[in-house]
Amino acid sequence: MSWVQRLSSARVLARCLGSRPEFGTNIGALCKCQIGEFSGSPLGQIKEFSTSPVPLSASTLATEQGVVSRNWEKMKFHLYKKYKLRPQAWLLYRDCVDGIDYLGLFKEFRMADTFFSWFLVTELHVWMLLVKLMNNELLGLELRKNVVEAMWQDAHMRKKQLGSVKESVVKEHMTQLGQQFNASILGYDEGLLSNDKVLAGAVWRRFLQSECNDPEVVEKLVIYIRKTMIMLDKIPHQDLIKIRKVQWLNYKNLL
Repeated sequence: MSWVQRLSSARVLARCLGSRPEFGTNIGALCKCQIGEFSGSPLGQIKEFSTSPVPLSASTLATEQGVVSRNWEKMKFHLYKKYKLRPQAWLLYRDCVDGIDYLGLFKEFRMADTFFSWFLVTELHVWMLLVKLMNNELLGLELRKNVVEAMWQDAHMRKKQLGSVKESVVKEHMTQLGQQFNASILGYDEGLLSNDKVLAGAVWRRFLQSECNDPEVVEKLVIYIRKTMIMLDKIPHQDLIKIRKVQWLNYKNLL
């Protein structure tokens, strides 16, 4: 086929495509023809196809370097930093849980000394710790995930130490606790971001299991959560990770 025939075919296709000049660009490139002279067609702005390399300008190079520098911290995080966070998160969970006065909280809020009561107290304090960790945009999500993982490992080991319980029963119970944990986190978050009435409803339903009829107990628990969150908010993130010493507030005489 001669170049005249190819040019005629390109013009016919261009008329059919109408408002799709990008197809005409490819056609003109394949036909190796100069079609910029047809100013009346939608292809008037198209030039001859070229395969020669386009040199990068100084501004383009600066932009590319800016993209790399802006994402360098994220690259370092995904390459090696996040793997260092796992043991740090597990140590943080251990030190924070060791500082909780479980027996005192059981007595103060009229809870039975059971595995489930231990989990409710741990769940509440882990949630407050997770809220603090999420203040850090880059590291917070990874730390949060590893702290929760440490909590479940701890709960699973404690569950096994209760006696000769079948593994299937333990697994089923832990699955139920996982579902309840996800729901309680949503309830606590809603209460924290709302008002004391919503937070009181969340702790009454979850922490007190809808069994407490004393409003002063509920009020004391809400005050404990609010003041603890203020205390955690004042701790620098690096100190929380390196020192890992969280002095939980005295829950007595809050009213």
